[in-house]
Formats: sequence, C-alpha cells, structure tokens
Amino acid sequence: MGAHFSEEAKARFYQLLQYSLWGNKTDLSMLVDVAHMDSSAAAAAAAVGSGSSSSNIIVDETDELWDYLKAQAAAAAAAAGQGAAGSEGLQSALPRIDIILDNAGLELFTDLVLADYLVATGLAGTVVLHGKALPWFVSDTLSHDLHHIIEAVSSSSSSSSDSSSEANAAALAAAGKRWAGHLEAGRWRYAADKFWTTPHPFWWMHELAPELHAELAGSSLLVFKGDLNYRKLANDCRWPPTTPFATALGGFCPSGLLSLRTLKADVIAGLAPGEAEALDKLDARWQVNGKFGVLQFAQPGSQ
Repeated sequence: MGAHFSEEAKARFYQLLQYSLWGNKTDLSMLVDVAHMDSSAAAAAAAVGSGSSSSNIIVDETDELWDYLKAQAAAAAAAAGQGAAGSEGLQSALPRIDIILDNAGLELFTDLVLADYLVATGLAGTVVLHGKALPWFVSDTLSHDLHHIIEAVSSSSSSSSDSSSEANAAALAAAGKRWAGHLEAGRWRYAADKFWTTPHPFWWMHELAPELHAELAGSSLLVFKGDLNYRKLANDCRWPPTTPFATALGGFCPSGLLSLRTLKADVIAGLAPGEAEALDKLDARWQVNGKFGVLQFAQPGSQ
C-alpha cells in the first residue's frame, strides 16, 4: 500500500486527528472571555489533546477509519492503473475527502493542518472544505475566514531574535503559502450550501437538498466537525448511550463518515455498556463541558 500506511504514518495521522478534534473545544461557547485568551497556549493545548490523556476520547474508531482509508487508496490505485496518466490524472484518481467545518479561528487552523496533511501524503487528491453561507452562529466559518487565516499564516513573522521563534514563524509562513497554493491548484475547494444553515437534521438531506446529498456521496470520506453537526447527524435525539452510532445516523451515510466532536450537549451514541454510568461517576458534566471527545466512524451499509 506504500509508505502512507506505515505504522509511523498512522501515528502521525492520529495525532493530527486529535489536533483537529480538540481544536473543536475552542469555540465561543467555551471561551466567554476570549479577548483575554492566550492563543499560543490554546494552540498548544489542542496539540496535546487539550491537556487530556487519550482516555478523554470516549469513543475512538481510528483503526476502523484507517482500514477504510487503506481500502479507498487501493481502489484509487487500481483506477489510476487503468488509465489515469500524468499528475492531474493521478490527483483526480486519489480519494476526495470533505470536511464539514465548524468554528473559525483556532479550530479552523487545526482543520487546515489536517487538510494539508491529507493532500501532502496522498490520502486525498482533493479536500473540499464546507463552510457556512452566513454566520448562523457567530463563530461559524465563512469564506472570508478561510482566506483571512491563510493570509495571516502566510504573513507570519517573529518579533523575537530567538532562533526557534524565527524558525517557527518561517514554518508557519511556508505552510500558509502552501495552503494558498492548494486553493489555487484546486487541491482544496471551498463550498457553502444553504442547507448547513437550516434547522433540519441530516436525516432529511436526501429529500430537502438532493444535490448536496449527491455531492457528498461522491466523496470518499466526510469529516463532520463539532457538536452541532453531531446533533444534526443524530436527529438531536437523546438516544440510549449504547445505541450504535450508525443507527443514530438514521440512514444518513452517503459515504464514509467521521465525527470529530468535543461533547457540549447531551446527545451521544456508540458507547460501550456501562460506559455512560462510569462517566457519570467520573464527571457529572461529561456530556456538556467539552472535556471529552469522540472519533466515531461509520460507512454505508453499517446501519
């Protein structure tokens, strides 16, 4: 399968999934005093799982996701071998991954780090970034947020003569320029369907937004970020916690589907028997305080 699926690559992928997952904690619902937030400390916290151990990820289906991505890559390689020629042909044959974004700011930065890794390693030939057409919630990612953060990162510079600070700034600037290149070359694409700012659960997408549903079905993997997207995936129901995640999706699974979510609402599925009760004893507010997260995966036919 190539170097992309070595154990080292898997460990790096898992690290960046966690970075994106815990980046979801840094939305305005958890940062009421955001004006005084230390952004560097917040970024560092996201990078190490918000200061939490992996035990704070209460459902982790990374292994199933990794196996699925291996299968998608094998299918893409077979397709490329049947006639895709040149770099453009190879890129089009590689899997497409869609990220349904949540918050701008630090969370968006962590999502772009993940998106950069996906195209750099060949896990995806194209990444589609789905934002909002309007700020349904004040921190929702809009088109100008994407362009602003890329411009800001591209312009990174150090105010210190410290060599490590200068090296970090140079690395950030290089990343921002690379991200701008992804957009220009079509490796990244931004989309904003009006369905994302309706109150409807995703269960109804195939009827209310058939074009969007068909578009998502053309992707190899859909990465849904955040708490509200999770609630809409699960029809905003208080399922018995042991309900399989695929069942809570209510038939909505147009492609492989990954939820990266820190818990801020009392909607959860896919827990092991007794796990919810154990969490109640550990932390009575585990469902709403953003200290716990999930990496939950489903694929078509798993319901």
